Amino acid sequence: MIPQNPQKPNQTRQNLEDHQNRTPLQSTKERRAPLKDLEHQNQPHQKNPITPPLPRNTPSSQQRTPSSQQKTPSSHQKSPSNQQKCSVTPKTKSPPANPLQMITKNMPESFSQTRDALYAHIKIIWNLMEQKTIPGPPPSDSLREFNSRFSDANEIEQTAENTNAPSLIPVKDIQTLKSLKLGRRKVGKGLVHLEDFFVEYTQATLARLGLRIWAPDLEDSPDSLYNEACRQAALKTFRQAACSDAYAYMNINKNHAKNLQLLIPTYNHYVHFLQKN
Repeated sequence: MIPQNPQKPNQTRQNLEDHQNRTPLQSTKERRAPLKDLEHQNQPHQKNPITPPLPRNTPSSQQRTPSSQQKTPSSHQKSPSNQQKCSVTPKTKSPPANPLQMITKNMPESFSQTRDALYAHIKIIWNLMEQKTIPGPPPSDSLREFNSRFSDANEIEQTAENTNAPSLIPVKDIQTLKSLKLGRRKVGKGLVHLEDFFVEYTQATLARLGLRIWAPDLEDSPDSLYNEACRQAALKTFRQAACSDAYAYMNINKNHAKNLQLLIPTYNHYVHFLQKN
């Protein structure tokens, strides 16, 4: 028989030799691999340029904090400027109140009806019952006549209160209330009931004080003797009219109608403040 593949043993041997020869080559490659890895580790890391922004952002954010803190003093610096404005433009002081002006809050709430009744009483004896009537000055001869008779305020008060005192002038010469219509009348904010006694009592009081006409002198001091006599006459006749129910329709408080501490400032307010101004 002819032997097949006579060279096979040789080829096998050759293959073994080739395999043995290749093995050291592969092992050198494998030995070089860790050297490359070591060289790669020793080389600087160039593929990470993106990671450095993280440490860069940290100082930049830290730098913003002082910048924001620097704004705080600037906001505090506005306070002195505001304080300077307040010192440059001081508040204007309100003018002092007129001592004759009545302060409503200082009066009792229940006094309003009695106050309106006193206003109505003054309008009646001053002949100001028509709206927008301007009071006129007292006659000059009446002023001279009065000043020749009185020289003391206490004397005027005693004469006004003493109903038995003699009349200084005849009652028939009194001009006040001479043409007054009696009955129920609307005066100011309320209704009044005027009777003969109201007229007679008022004229008798003026005759004792020597006043031919009731007309305060708004150009003179409220404390002058003549103006004191007008005030005494007005308050005396008002208290009497309040007791006789002349102002009952206005629902006045009769206790307030006798209280001079309320009536005197109310009178001064209406006569020497409102009417004068």
